[in-house]
Amino acid sequence: MMMKSWLARVRHDLLKHALWCARDLREGDGALSPKSIAALRASLLSLPDEAGEPISLTGLWQRLREDLPGESGEGDGALDAFGAACATAEAAGIALDVAFRACAPSAMDAATCAASLDTVLDLDRAFTELARRLNSRSATQGNQGK
Repeated sequence: MMMKSWLARVRHDLLKHALWCARDLREGDGALSPKSIAALRASLLSLPDEAGEPISLTGLWQRLREDLPGESGEGDGALDAFGAACATAEAAGIALDVAFRACAPSAMDAATCAASLDTVLDLDRAFTELARRLNSRSATQGNQGK
């Protein structure tokens, strides 16, 4: 049960806002606004930590990784792959923000915007894979203890 709770915390604290913002931008009317880009940026770079202080997606991931139940998770490929997906999503969000600020919103390249949003949305796939692998590992360890 500890692993299930930890995964739920990762999904809620780390991913919920970024995925919502990216989906809203992609599924909306296609018009980017300073407000929508700021919301996406905040969901990647200004998440609240335990004390309510802003922290980046990758910074919060590192803290959550330290709280992983059971093993330390050092050198675990699933954890490393998810961390890389977090860093890539963060970079894509920053790139989208920079591109938006550099030109008029109407001049934003739709393909660049879509690619950046898809990169953020890939966090969902990466999390699903992380959960699958950790749940599998947890089940295997539980069976060895019987």
